[in-house]
Amino acid sequence: MRRSRIPVLSVVLTMFLAFLSLNATAHADPAAPAGKAAQASSELRFFTYNICGEGQAGCGGPPKDNARRIDTVVSQARDWAADEVFLQEVCRSQYDAILSALKPLGFRGMFTTTVGGAVHCGGDYGMAVLVRGPVVETAELDLTAGGENEPIKSPCIKTYTKGRANWACSVHLYWSDGTLEKIEAAKLTAQTDAWRAAGTPVILGGDFNHTPVSVVLDYFYTAPNPDGNGAFVEADETDRNYFTPQCAQASQTHCRSGRPTHLAFNDPTDQKIDYLFLSQGDFTAIQGEVLPRDPAISDHRLYRGTANFTASASGPYTLTNANSGKCLEIRGDSTGDGAAASQWTCNGSATQNWYLSLSPGASTRIVNANSGKCLEIRGDSTQDGAAANQWTCNGSATQNWRADLSVDNSWLLTNVNSAKCLEIWGDSIEDGAAADQWTCNGSATQNWVKNG
Repeated sequence: MRRSRIPVLSVVLTMFLAFLSLNATAHADPAAPAGKAAQASSELRFFTYNICGEGQAGCGGPPKDNARRIDTVVSQARDWAADEVFLQEVCRSQYDAILSALKPLGFRGMFTTTVGGAVHCGGDYGMAVLVRGPVVETAELDLTAGGENEPIKSPCIKTYTKGRANWACSVHLYWSDGTLEKIEAAKLTAQTDAWRAAGTPVILGGDFNHTPVSVVLDYFYTAPNPDGNGAFVEADETDRNYFTPQCAQASQTHCRSGRPTHLAFNDPTDQKIDYLFLSQGDFTAIQGEVLPRDPAISDHRLYRGTANFTASASGPYTLTNANSGKCLEIRGDSTGDGAAASQWTCNGSATQNWYLSLSPGASTRIVNANSGKCLEIRGDSTQDGAAANQWTCNGSATQNWRADLSVDNSWLLTNVNSAKCLEIWGDSIEDGAAADQWTCNGSATQNWVKNG
């Protein structure tokens, strides 16, 4: 939410963020401090936070602590084992510091500038999304309706979380009477509808600047919530402690309500304007939890959620060549475009792990878990012997592979562009032998066994 620029009462509050566990589900979490409950391997964890990041003293109210902003986001992502993080009103310098601290944990990120120059931060200012997983695709959605005093944009990353592809978008709608925001919401949901139609779940986290019953939120909430014509479930919509009188009937399990997330420094109204929306039908066991506000950071509260995917995971898996018994990998653990695919003795490294969804007759991308890049045939070639390599995922036919069951539960992987099969050159059984394509002939070197 944009802060008022008018003078406000000097309110000094002392409140520390409590890192509270959402539930008592046991899970394995080697990075957690001693005594912390471990996270179930199938559970997704994510949080959204408007950190009010306009320099060290911006945002009104008590003085702000820039280091505390950064440390809080980093510690939540690290100690609570978050998979996806959505940030609003963040300076580029703050984002860079956060990403630098989280990179060793496998995080990648995307920053979108909404205000450039030195207007707010002494540098670019905007939005960010960070994911603990490969970046398969990115999209910067321009939601601006026209008439806003700064662009309304949403950075989105397609990633694999707990083995399932999903889009994660950080959202910050405009802060006016709802007229422009309805246009912004329509633009956003038109894109998310397309992603969902393609079979990809979506998570939206952010500051929507309107309360749950606003007509702006009609674009997101879905039945059984009244007047909702969207396609999302909100993480905190089942908490009966915050149901409104309109949802008081015992038969109602969902309500457009939830714990307040925002208390302005110049307004005593405590309200919910931050949301975690998950595409309907794609997730189960959805829960939300709002942490206490830290006024040295923001007028918003950090809001986090958990969920599980409804569908089975799509990796990571190893692909073992039936002829050699060795694993498909990207040579030298490279993360660069054009790096060659080859085979090597299976060793459990990330570069030998792949995200894919094998269903007879269906096509799939094959995404390297180490680089986040797609397996393809170099140069879109249709020739026998053309090498397989990796490249930034771009939707091209040469990055799609049709899967067909073969002998002994192995698979033929046929390039959609060339109609030729993935194999190891010359039937080699040696470490380092190149992967290429060849006219499909049923040989063992064109058969691949999925493990994991």
